[in-house]
Amino acid sequence: MADSAKILWDEKEVANRLGVAESTVRNWRAQGRGPQSIKLPTGAVRYRPEDVVRWVDSGYRRAG
Repeated sequence: MADSAKILWDEKEVANRLGVAESTVRNWRAQGRGPQSIKLPTGAVRYRPEDVVRWVDSGYRRAG
């Protein structure tokens, strides 16, 4: 699992990559609008980079 964990991003990494606040990533997840996330047995939320890229490429929707 250690090797797999290295390729997962936390909310901070996703926020940095997308240029948004961590709270935005959390809000998107809570609203079901963000990239697919994984909840680990520890309760930590992580993202696979390929899921984030796929979400961006799909033309994610912003509120407003």
